[in-house]
Amino acid sequence: MLLGPACICLPTLWGSVGPCLALPRTELHQILREGVPVQLGRTIRSLGNLDEPVRVGFDDGSGGDFDLVVGADGLRSTVRRLAVDPRPPASVGQHSWRFLAGAPPS
Repeated sequence: MLLGPACICLPTLWGSVGPCLALPRTELHQILREGVPVQLGRTIRSLGNLDEPVRVGFDDGSGGDFDLVVGADGLRSTVRRLAVDPRPPASVGQHSWRFLAGAPPS
């Protein structure tokens, strides 16, 4: 999630790379502190009904319906592949592992 004028230029910036589906880490941490059940130690094998709730199938054969699926699974994200685009990531010539950008208070 991006707030403010930065939202306007994202489609131009990213072109056909795909949508920016992100939120600040601090917001994710706040959500998780508020009692959201977290599933760890399993691999997602399938995602269905990408509207709420999302049907998730795991590698152990179990599954469930979830309101939130977080794809914190790296560059070759299974969640990204299943939810957004099955193509592998393609380099656009820009590389940044982590960065901070200043923004006006508004």
